[in-house]
Amino acid sequence: MPLKIIVGCQKGDEGKGKLVDRELTLGHFTWNVRFQGGRNAGHTVQVGDQQIILHLIPSGVHHKNVQLGLGPGVIFDPQGFFEEVDELKSFGIEVEGRLWVSPAAKLVMPWDKVLDGAIDQVRAEAQGKTVQAGGGVGTTNRGIGPAYANAIARDGLTVAHLLNPEILRQRLGTVVPVINRILNAFGCPETSV
Repeated sequence: MPLKIIVGCQKGDEGKGKLVDRELTLGHFTWNVRFQGGRNAGHTVQVGDQQIILHLIPSGVHHKNVQLGLGPGVIFDPQGFFEEVDELKSFGIEVEGRLWVSPAAKLVMPWDKVLDGAIDQVRAEAQGKTVQAGGGVGTTNRGIGPAYANAIARDGLTVAHLLNPEILRQRLGTVVPVINRILNAFGCPETSV
């Protein structure tokens, strides 16, 4: 079975999605798997006269014979995921039974989104600016950076945690006190389990 990997060496806007779409259109592959990244990405797909902007789901979504995957390196935002699935359904694109999410994918939690903005505000202040005036790094405030940082620091959650309520409760009991200390350091309200 052939395997082709398309990797970008820039920050984005390189046309990776267009290359993937061309390969899928030619019928060379039956799977389109995203191996990393989060919902801050944007892939514009043209389907007939419809323009669909994807943020998390792989760009091969409009190829009905293609299985779609979100791999273990993906930062998975459940809320954004279901919003995107609903939007695809409104375009007549069905993903049920062909869209798979790795249990090892890392979750974006609500506190990651709060921290994303708070951290960028500190960066902006260090630059003598505000975020609104172009300070900071221009984050999307979707929690991607903090979710990756928490995963690396062993304080993140994965999709697998959602599959067992007792394990999820235990994991939150360990993670939330750490997250609350970080939130306090940035002057953000604490979260609760």
